[in-house]
Amino acid sequence: MARHSPPAWLRAGLAAVAATVGTGCACAEALPESPDSHEIAALEQAFWYCDYAATTEGVLATPMAACQHATNELKARKPGGSFRAMTAWWQQRKRAEHARPGREAARSRPPRPGLPNPAAS
Repeated sequence: MARHSPPAWLRAGLAAVAATVGTGCACAEALPESPDSHEIAALEQAFWYCDYAATTEGVLATPMAACQHATNELKARKPGGSFRAMTAWWQQRKRAEHARPGREAARSRPPRPGLPNPAAS
């Protein structure tokens, strides 16, 4: 069975995630007043890219080590290490977070003749 490659927007997002997580988010230096909240925001972004990519493209389409790191770090920092709290947070946010990349992909997709274009509405 031939695997298709993920869309360009997803590949670019995952590359950014891997770079952000791989560097330990050195970009926190830009916001010295709240480095922890900036790092958590970067971890959340990485987590949602990974979750969306794994859901829509399959787990093999994700940079697994970076995704695992983002998930573990986010769980340790945001809900204080509680798997149950992380799961509850994920369930509450998943629909909204997964809609975001879908809308971005729809905007970048050229309209097809005879089919509605969600970006036009």
